[in-house]
Amino acid sequence: MIGGLPQQLAHTSKILNRFYSTKSNLQLLQKLRQETQVSVLKAKEALVKNGNDYEKALAWVFEDAKISGHAKAEKLKGRLTREGLIGVVISKNWELAASGLLPNERGAIVEVNCETDFVSRNILFRQLVVQIASTSLLISPTSPVESPIIQKIPVSLLHSAPIFPHPSSSSFSQLPLVNTIKESIEEMIGKLGENITLRRAAVVNFNDSVTSEFRKTIFTGGYVHGDDSTTGKIGGLIMLQSSDLLTPSENNITNFSIQSIKKLGRDLARQVVGYNPKYVDENDDSIPKDITNLEEYLNENVLLRQISLSGGGSVKDNINKVMQDYKIRLKVLDFLRWECGEGIDKAESNFAAKSIMTSKEIETLCNLTLEKLHQDFAEVKKDLFQTGRACTFLLGECLLDLQKGNRCPNSLILIKVTSLVDFASEKLHSFIYQDVPTCWRQLHTDASLIKGICEVQIAFDEEKSQLDSTSSWKQVIKTLDMTLLLSGAPGFTK
Repeated sequence: MIGGLPQQLAHTSKILNRFYSTKSNLQLLQKLRQETQVSVLKAKEALVKNGNDYEKALAWVFEDAKISGHAKAEKLKGRLTREGLIGVVISKNWELAASGLLPNERGAIVEVNCETDFVSRNILFRQLVVQIASTSLLISPTSPVESPIIQKIPVSLLHSAPIFPHPSSSSFSQLPLVNTIKESIEEMIGKLGENITLRRAAVVNFNDSVTSEFRKTIFTGGYVHGDDSTTGKIGGLIMLQSSDLLTPSENNITNFSIQSIKKLGRDLARQVVGYNPKYVDENDDSIPKDITNLEEYLNENVLLRQISLSGGGSVKDNINKVMQDYKIRLKVLDFLRWECGEGIDKAESNFAAKSIMTSKEIETLCNLTLEKLHQDFAEVKKDLFQTGRACTFLLGECLLDLQKGNRCPNSLILIKVTSLVDFASEKLHSFIYQDVPTCWRQLHTDASLIKGICEVQIAFDEEKSQLDSTSSWKQVIKTLDMTLLLSGAPGFTK
């Protein structure tokens, strides 16, 4: 008994040490998660492996993210990326203009794609897009140009560039500056679990020695149609050149006039995004001459002739007003408009016509899936109850309605189960990919499968009625694709 006392004391000592160090561990755990956005388990693993040394744990997290992100990127690199965001950033240089360090404004636009709209709305993905756009500001695609233009940047050049935070914010510092854009994208793939690609980038490019001629300044306007000022589904850049402007030190230009010109630039960029013009003015040589209603065509497609979104007549009228107010000359040099996903092959196959499965095989597969869902329902009901009794009972009701056949119309079942899918999807948006609770993943997966089966039956009914079922089969494919994409979260084993 006495001989075993030292071992008992040693064991007790370990327990006490673990108990008294819990508070500091939790603080480090919280700090590490806030700075890196990793899951609780990953942050805990980093601290345990490095003896609660925070700096070492932080370095371990970044290194682990590189390794796991690269492996995940290799696994997913063949998957098509049709969704994503356009990012637009404009340099804020007027604080430096008085010293003559950077008298002109640069702007950049990028398109970063992912697989689903679900990921494109994630804050981490949005931050990555802004960081890539901010890095693009500092990259010159070629040797200096003779005249200012908006010029594309080779994606390969950007991939190897070190990634920088947004120039106007210090909050986007989650990735170390030693990371390249390619490495940062791979790390984000590891975090979000989808293929992510940098599709294209462009930057306002000019030769400083040319644009610094007496009384000439470049203003760049940018706009994105989306939830914030830097990312969205459609984005645009526009370049304005002003002349007869003296430098701020010569007291011929005020902050108010600068802000008015910058506002005009933003309004013009919004015009480009909203009305999608093809030419700056009617003198463009690429305008076709053999159009029947040439005037109507010019009014719709020439920027300066379009009706301004901001009011006050045409776009040209608004530019003339600013010119008169500040005794300057303004000229639109170039503009660019990008829409996320444009030009990507989005053609979907006619599932009913090209499927290698017959209608009977599809029906058999649906019945087997329905039977399996019914068998598993009792087993997973405990997990589903964490989503709320109403969700669980509604899911069970939809499952029973499908099994009973004519008990409830397919259209009504579809309405009910779609509400479950949408509700579960909203909950999924509330978490980082690694931290999605199993109960919401389970609800989304089961409800989506029921929805897919219901849509298959609707497509069959349309074919029996000799109606065009193409759109219904496309919806089936979309539903099942989303089910596959969102059913593979860590910890999900069903």
